[in-house]
Amino acid sequence: MVKSLWLPRKQLGLVFLLYIILNYFFTLYSYSYLYDVYDGDCTTSLLCWRNTFDWTLKGNGGFGGTAQGVTPYVMGVWNTERTQRFIFDNLINIILILIMLNMVSGIIIDTFGLLREIQEEKLADKEGKCFICGLSKEIFDRQADSSYNFGVHTKKEHYMWNYVFFIAYLRDKDDTEYTGIESYVDEKIKNIDFSWFPFNRAFALKHNDENEGEVKKEVLEKFNADSDEVKRNIKTLYDACSTLNARISSN
Repeated sequence: MVKSLWLPRKQLGLVFLLYIILNYFFTLYSYSYLYDVYDGDCTTSLLCWRNTFDWTLKGNGGFGGTAQGVTPYVMGVWNTERTQRFIFDNLINIILILIMLNMVSGIIIDTFGLLREIQEEKLADKEGKCFICGLSKEIFDRQADSSYNFGVHTKKEHYMWNYVFFIAYLRDKDDTEYTGIESYVDEKIKNIDFSWFPFNRAFALKHNDENEGEVKKEVLEKFNADSDEVKRNIKTLYDACSTLNARISSN
């Protein structure tokens, strides 16, 4: 709720400024032509604006509902004052209440929707991608072994908290006692360099790639062997054709 009001604060501020300006224009008109509806509580334009601003937001019909008892209507008679009140009351209700306040509601509702989409994207990213390597769940389900799924990967190979514990271990350990790898990682951390993370790399996928490479190698070897056999058959056929051609020539 707080974020939905804080994030669009500029838009809400501009809408509120526009509301005040429009309210002031209505106040100038009522101060000039509908002075009696304020029952004497309108000695200055600022005081009229305060009353107009206050009455517009009332729940008893807005400006028209509050000012209606000040200047009573004569049943069945439409004079100039009543016509002015009819137009003025409806315009101030439509513009300031229906349009302006609905603009505020629309901005807040749109912000709610945006925050919900962001939250859903974060949740999908959290559940569908490895925090360490950034690989998606579909890659593991498609390429890794059946016994090694995405859940096993995030809980064993790339368990997020193991990296956190390792960083905490390096901070607690005296840097003079670092090993070579620990010194390397500590230097990366100090430089805010996360290249030591295995981005787009995983042992299970590497193992799978190696197996895939072996399969490709076997297929290539078989293809080379078949090619050699085809070459030998072509050479045998060529020799047979040459022999047959020599016999025909000799006859």
